[in-house]
Amino acid sequence: MVHLFGHSPNSTRSTIHSTDSTGTESIHTRTRRRLLSSSSSSSSLPLPLPSSPSRPRRPVINGAIISAVLISCFHIVFLHYSILLEDASSLFDETSTSTTSSLEDLSDLLSTNDDTKEREQVSTNSNNDSNHHLFHDTVQTSTNRNPSSSRPTLGRLRCEKYGGPSHLTAAVDDLVYWYDIPSDATYLNPFQKRNLEEKGIEQYLLFQQDAAGFNNRRMSLETLITMGISMGRTIVLPPEQPIYMFRHRSKKQKYRFSFEDFFHLNEAHLEHVGVNIITMSEFLTRVMNANADDGTIIIMKDPETGLPTYPPGNRTDWNHANGQELKQLHSWLEDSSSLSVIGWETNACMAYWPEITGLDQDATLERIYNVTNTSSIISSMSSWPRPSSFDNAPIPVNASVKERFGEQRANRPNLCLYNATMQNAQVLYFKHTFDRSGNRFLSPFYTFHFYEDWHEALWMRRFVRDHLRYHNELMCAAARVIDSIRNRVRQRHVGLVGSNHSMEYNDLLFHTMHIRRGDFTLQYKNVVIGAELISQITQEIIEPNSTIFIATDEKNKTFFEPLARHYDLCFLHDFAHELKNVNVNYFGIIDQIVASRGEVFIGTWFSTLSAYVNRLRGYYSIRDKLTGYEKGALKSFYFSPPDKRNRMRQYFAPQPALWAQEFPMAWRDIDHDVNMEGT
Repeated sequence: MVHLFGHSPNSTRSTIHSTDSTGTESIHTRTRRRLLSSSSSSSSLPLPLPSSPSRPRRPVINGAIISAVLISCFHIVFLHYSILLEDASSLFDETSTSTTSSLEDLSDLLSTNDDTKEREQVSTNSNNDSNHHLFHDTVQTSTNRNPSSSRPTLGRLRCEKYGGPSHLTAAVDDLVYWYDIPSDATYLNPFQKRNLEEKGIEQYLLFQQDAAGFNNRRMSLETLITMGISMGRTIVLPPEQPIYMFRHRSKKQKYRFSFEDFFHLNEAHLEHVGVNIITMSEFLTRVMNANADDGTIIIMKDPETGLPTYPPGNRTDWNHANGQELKQLHSWLEDSSSLSVIGWETNACMAYWPEITGLDQDATLERIYNVTNTSSIISSMSSWPRPSSFDNAPIPVNASVKERFGEQRANRPNLCLYNATMQNAQVLYFKHTFDRSGNRFLSPFYTFHFYEDWHEALWMRRFVRDHLRYHNELMCAAARVIDSIRNRVRQRHVGLVGSNHSMEYNDLLFHTMHIRRGDFTLQYKNVVIGAELISQITQEIIEPNSTIFIATDEKNKTFFEPLARHYDLCFLHDFAHELKNVNVNYFGIIDQIVASRGEVFIGTWFSTLSAYVNRLRGYYSIRDKLTGYEKGALKSFYFSPPDKRNRMRQYFAPQPALWAQEFPMAWRDIDHDVNMEGT
């Protein structure tokens, strides 16, 4: 029997802890005020394109998605509203089996919950710049930027308030993959520059949550947050609601969530000059308090009369709304926003972000043709390289626009363009649907957003790595579990060798798996395999008698007996003592974090949980400069199908099905334009 992996040599790294957390908020607040004060207060929004006289409603953009055909050498472009092609592999993790099928509104299950949030929302005052923040600064951020320092440093994780482990332990340091990069904190993309320096009226992006499972929602959130940043808009988070498979209500635990319950959105807001993120409650309070005399103008208009309108019942707090009430809110948002965008389906189109702003659709297309040095992007599909042509052969991250576009295109037939009409709309709303009547953002953000400026592309990938990450409470819980697993490995080592020989922390190796069964036994029969085959595949990859942590939804642990004959198996429930005060709805996320730290990981194809484990592993591989990191290769595998078994062992470009996997593009050479020496 050939074993691909038993153990690997240690990799060393240093963690730099900053001791002074003051100054971060104030320096960015001052910078914001300086930039805003330089903008013209007399600027006004250009009129939107006129709507049809027979339908006096707000415009609905579908033309943002285009199929462009070059008719002559003069680039006479005829645009039409394209019907997005349905992805051949339209089955989604933790959702229904078709993009066109209907899914029962999970929010119908809502009921009042009296749980108190750990992070208190601030009162709203749209004139007070400091009140743009999501929360009072009561949660210690896990990173600590020093404005006087220009050197990137590895972030930090403090776990004392969450039940440990101590921040001095290797278990905590081992989980930190994010960085503090001062130059990233002050970066402004073209639309941020325009909106901060030239406009006096704040623009907003609103959206509806994806209705499927948590990891699909996370994927959608990343795409929408990065889209709002790319547009230079203030991002409005949806109110809290239940999440598919996060329904445990034992011990009155919180079971309705907003995104800020999982991610460091407060920190992302505070530490970046051009990033603004607010809650739905704050946005609606601004709408209610809008006053043209003091410049706080948010106009939500009735689609029939064109007069200002307000949320149903003048209600601003929707965090305890039931399903029907949330439908009313989103119906009002869709009808009353300046523009309701439809047809942005990330598996069928790619968003293109030019280096200059203010272009209309035709001018954007002309620019695309010029910078890619081609006569047509969409119509000549055969002229572009196939995704497989990049296997183990990535192009440089700073390659030409044409080369990078070809690598990222993934055979998609359409472009999503942020045209002039969208740019001039004060409030954009993106409705979520499973069909073509709205939008679905179910692909990794870095595969959807294409940037002319490669610096902006890398900045966005770092922003997600360094800030759209799990809260300290979740990371610390995972650190306790990982510490217990490594102690288990140490004890087994002592028992096997018959001595008290000490082992370095990084030598206490364990491996991990994600075995998804449950609903997958019906949706994805070709990837759900039996225990004997799982054991056989594992023995080809991992040395027998190793310790393996298994993240799984399989309730019957006797299922794993064939594997247990060859390995020391452990599961999250084996470490319940480390999770006494943790919300049980977080256990799947903790499983995910723990799985990311295995020396070898074997996952379930089509699972977005397994996919994100691989992206986290990619971040760690860059930090530790593991074998193959230069091309994004990982010690990760899939059980089935066989042709996907070694997918993560080499570089491969984005390709269908985009939603089912993470690509090395997310982490490979992510810090190319930053001096990371000494980190």
